[in-house]
Amino acid sequence: MEQATARSLFVSNPAEPQSSCLGTNQYWRYRAFYLTRSTIDALARGLGLKEVPRFARNMLTDPDLIDDLAALHRALETDRDAPQGQERLLDVMGRLFQRHGSGGGRIAEPPRDAGPLHRSLAEIHSRHVEGVSLGELGHAVGLTPFQLIALFRRTTGLTPHTYLTRVRLNAACRMLTRGSSIAEAAVGGFYDQSALTRHFKSCYGITPRQFVQATTGSDRCRA
Repeated sequence: MEQATARSLFVSNPAEPQSSCLGTNQYWRYRAFYLTRSTIDALARGLGLKEVPRFARNMLTDPDLIDDLAALHRALETDRDAPQGQERLLDVMGRLFQRHGSGGGRIAEPPRDAGPLHRSLAEIHSRHVEGVSLGELGHAVGLTPFQLIALFRRTTGLTPHTYLTRVRLNAACRMLTRGSSIAEAAVGGFYDQSALTRHFKSCYGITPRQFVQATTGSDRCRA
């Protein structure tokens, strides 16, 4: 019998029987993902496979992956940005299958040339207001969504969705410096004014109103 600790990752395959019990501790707290069949199938498509790999072992030790899974779980509890949540789920689960899965096919690595990246960036810049999904972006450049995430991480240090958000924030900054209201600036790709404010503060450490005051020297800012 294997014992789970605070730095353990327990995984199981679909329909695989399992059992557990409390050990020496009186209380047991953990975070868990229970993936539906449709979600597993979507992950396989995002990885470019017919089916996701299976796990030969149930108890894994992978500190940075465990930290990323915990961060993803916390984010999904509160984050209303569905595209970002889907991207993070594919990214983390893809790395889990890539490192510890067996069978189900090999997850292809992204290309080393810069062509797909440049086409991806051009697509994001031209469609940042309406938005472009991870699947659409991958299809446009001939990559699976997981390959696209890996390509962006390796070359820009960001995920495609984070890069898209930065492009939208840059556009919002330009609008604000030209006298647009915060609500008008939010139209450039954000759900609403509160979404713009949340992303603005997360990226720059200040609110859009504070940005306008700092760049114009005025205390007046239209909502």
